[in-house]
Amino acid sequence: MGGVSLGILGVTTAGGEALAAARREAERLRGAGAELIVALVSGDRRLARDVREATNARLVVQGGLGRADALPPTRDGSGWVVHGGRQGQGVLVVDLHRPTSEGEAVDLSAWSVEVSAEALDDEIAGLERQLAGWRAEGRSGPAVERQAARLDAMRAERAALRPPRFPDAGPAFEARWIALDAQAPKDEGVGRRLRALDRRINAHNERAFADRSPPPVPEGDAAYVGSTTCGSCHAAAYEWWRSTPHGRAYATLEDLDKEFHLDCVGCHVTGYEQPGGATVTWNLEGALEDVGCETCHGPGSRHVAAPTAEVPPVETPESLCVTCHNEEHSTAFVYAGYRAMLRGPGHGLPPAGSP
Repeated sequence: MGGVSLGILGVTTAGGEALAAARREAERLRGAGAELIVALVSGDRRLARDVREATNARLVVQGGLGRADALPPTRDGSGWVVHGGRQGQGVLVVDLHRPTSEGEAVDLSAWSVEVSAEALDDEIAGLERQLAGWRAEGRSGPAVERQAARLDAMRAERAALRPPRFPDAGPAFEARWIALDAQAPKDEGVGRRLRALDRRINAHNERAFADRSPPPVPEGDAAYVGSTTCGSCHAAAYEWWRSTPHGRAYATLEDLDKEFHLDCVGCHVTGYEQPGGATVTWNLEGALEDVGCETCHGPGSRHVAAPTAEVPPVETPESLCVTCHNEEHSTAFVYAGYRAMLRGPGHGLPPAGSP
């Protein structure tokens, strides 16, 4: 790429054995002519640093971090670690300049400056509040003077903060994060490859987890019965629910060959990994497919057995909704608005045709 022979390796497992394998692979790549090693790491920041040290990679791209927003580049020895984000919510672009030159690479990223500026702004605002409080209390003396001098230094650092100029010699790079929303243009080739990968993952997980069953229901606790059972008494609510996105949730995964994906299925079935609930491959012969009645109102066996004595909770707290409707899966979620959409005939509104 760009006249430079790249050697790319990936590490998904922590531990000495994995690092030794990564070191051997980096040596093999260099022996095959690689001028620049790039390591892809799925794991935490410590693993990314360990891999960079083991392989002496100029650049480590880290994924698998438990956060949706990407992190700016961080220096690690003679190389750099950049965060690739997760779940395709953005694209990390890294421009490398003179990447095979000797010396430490200079970070030219405006992104890095913006993050540093935000951190400094927060520190400055906090120290300003602290000093204002001290002065309002009439405090003075060396401690106050030291903090005031520190504030002046931080303000000067903030005013001078800007990307370094392009170096006259040696390597440099610029990283930027491009968020991808629903309006982002599609690439048909990438789409076909991802769809093929989804099918492979689906087929693998269907076999690998074929025998996975949920934890048993503790004696005396309610068990899941499925929404069709609820519909035997609550017909109007059941028919309305079937027309909602919740009532079609599992089909959306089937349409995409993702019904056995571990990152997806838990929010498209009822009682996932709960006692007597669904698993990635098991759900009461289909009764727990979709986001059913018992997702919001709890397992229904005791209510079915004693309808008036065992009344399930009617209200659904926001804390339950955001286990799925969060920044990772549902960026447009607003609790009040979504809750209003979940009122229908027999479900918060009178049944159709009633007076």
